[in-house]
Amino acid sequence: MNYYVNRFINSFELEDIKKLFKFDINAEYNCKQLLLSIFIKRSILFYSIYELPIEINRIIMSYLTTNIRLNLIMTPSKNIPFYPIKWELQSCFPKYKNISKCVEYAIIRENSQFINNWSPIYNATQLTMLMLMRIQHDLKGILAFDVVLKHLEIERKRKKNR
Repeated sequence: MNYYVNRFINSFELEDIKKLFKFDINAEYNCKQLLLSIFIKRSILFYSIYELPIEINRIIMSYLTTNIRLNLIMTPSKNIPFYPIKWELQSCFPKYKNISKCVEYAIIRENSQFINNWSPIYNATQLTMLMLMRIQHDLKGILAFDVVLKHLEIERKRKKNR
């Protein structure tokens, strides 16, 4: 195994990543790769329905969460630190709500970003933080958009019933 690949993978600091994100993250080291399992629990904004009792509103809110499980693979080049790493999406759950497409596009953008702008100073922890920040930002947009679409459907149904 290449000394620099081993050094690059061993530079990963999981505790630093866990402090920054509200994700459950597990990391496994392979001789050539860093495998990340990420669990994201995101609540949909729901305030209440005024006509219902508080207890029922709490029960409704408990069902309005989106659980996302991602398995990402970071593969450093054989010529690290002079060539960039590659990210891959191993699996994504759930398959609905375009979540997997959103994460795939984030990975494509992250991989293409470093083709011309790579620097040997990057370490595994920094690159993981960049990737998770990109995924977090993109998922916020897509999950919020799904909520907006649901509200629009409800409003359309109300107008049709009038």
